[in-house]
Amino acid sequence: METTAGDGYRENFYDTVADEATENPEEIALREEVETRADKFVAGFLDELGDDDFLVGVVEQLIDGLEKPRELAAALGVQVQEVYKARKRLSRRLDDYRSVRLNIGQVS
Repeated sequence: METTAGDGYRENFYDTVADEATENPEEIALREEVETRADKFVAGFLDELGDDDFLVGVVEQLIDGLEKPRELAAALGVQVQEVYKARKRLSRRLDDYRSVRLNIGQVS
């Protein structure tokens, strides 16, 4: 399953982080490195979730800017309670994913 690392997320997040017109070349290079690492982390995490289409859907909606459980539930066509359960599962899976990456020295 091919996933993108959340173009909507990048647009929203990076637009608020810095204005390129005021950045020097070093700041631009650093920002681009952070963007690349974040994209790789998110893409890797989505690949790791590949066995759970519902959690992938939750993450994609979060990346697209939906945060409230009611909004997520409406977008995913489920009850709000399912979103709460999914967020708990997602939190555990994210902790596991971070821990594995840290243990093998691939900190992003």
